[in-house]
Amino acid sequence: MKTYLFFRTVFVTCLFLGYAMVSIAQEENVDPADSAFNAKYASFDFKSRFAAVATTDSRNNYYLVDFTKLPDRFERVWFMNLVFQHPEVVNIDPDIRKVKLWFQSDHRYPVKEVIDLFDNLMNKTKEAAQSTTTPEKVSWLKNNDKYK
Repeated sequence: MKTYLFFRTVFVTCLFLGYAMVSIAQEENVDPADSAFNAKYASFDFKSRFAAVATTDSRNNYYLVDFTKLPDRFERVWFMNLVFQHPEVVNIDPDIRKVKLWFQSDHRYPVKEVIDLFDNLMNKTKEAAQSTTTPEKVSWLKNNDKYK
């Protein structure tokens, strides 16, 4: 009987440890600077959305933002400046020349809330782009473009 309990305990412990190791091993290393990592998301389908969750791990959700919807430099820099005012999201991919940009957000911020935030910031960016003249944009970029 004692032998049975011993082997049962060892078996259950091994199952638990095996499950824990598989769970840890499955977390993807999110590295926007890695071309192999980016290749996995090269054909990411936004389904007409501006932002979407692309992957997740035990602590964060990782979002891709469709920068093709912000076609000019003024819009991209304006958007990034707005993002920096919101602690809910962190930019982890600062190359604004790309068509997709990576952001992360802690799980404590609901996905819908973060997606709505990105949409709201895009709308504010579009409003600013429409209400700002070309000379004003040039002047603003001279003072605010950190992405030279």
